[in-house]
Amino acid sequence: MTNTHNNTSLGLSSWTIMLSVISILSISASVHAAAPSVKEALEKCAQQTNSLQRLVCYDRISAQLNDYDDYSPETVIAVQTPPIAPHLPSAVMPVAVLSVPANAETDSVASFGQEVATEDSMVATIAAVNTGSNNLMTITLNNGQVWQQTKSEDRARLSEQQVVTLEKGFFGAIYLSAEGSNRRVAVKRLK
Repeated sequence: MTNTHNNTSLGLSSWTIMLSVISILSISASVHAAAPSVKEALEKCAQQTNSLQRLVCYDRISAQLNDYDDYSPETVIAVQTPPIAPHLPSAVMPVAVLSVPANAETDSVASFGQEVATEDSMVATIAAVNTGSNNLMTITLNNGQVWQQTKSEDRARLSEQQVVTLEKGFFGAIYLSAEGSNRRVAVKRLK
């Protein structure tokens, strides 16, 4: 008795699957036959209440769109472009010709691949060193520039008439180092 019950339930489930497949096929065929555009076909699929039927409908649209993968945009554009009106003669704009000296081209070829010299450092002599109440040094150079230490934890011994080098660092940082010392101080320019 249990075997017949299993066969009946098996037959009933296959019957249900077959009915759902037939209804899906008929619905998707009607969607594709009645919908001339992709937008309308997508809207019809969105109206499906059964999630399985909606998924199958979207899959069919996707499969139909994949049929057009072989076409390049140039082919489609060439078919859809209307004929162009004949070109009427118009005023011709004069074109300015730039002359480049012959040696400029050879200079660029000769210097290709070489590092470009940029000023990433400057050497000066300290005119005055003052320490403020916040323990930050203010350094005045012999060229009139005034620099202030940005971090109080930077410890460098600087004195007047000492030769220093200002170097550019990463992210716009500038470092001051004394000649003959391996310490450097992060600074910002005041004047």
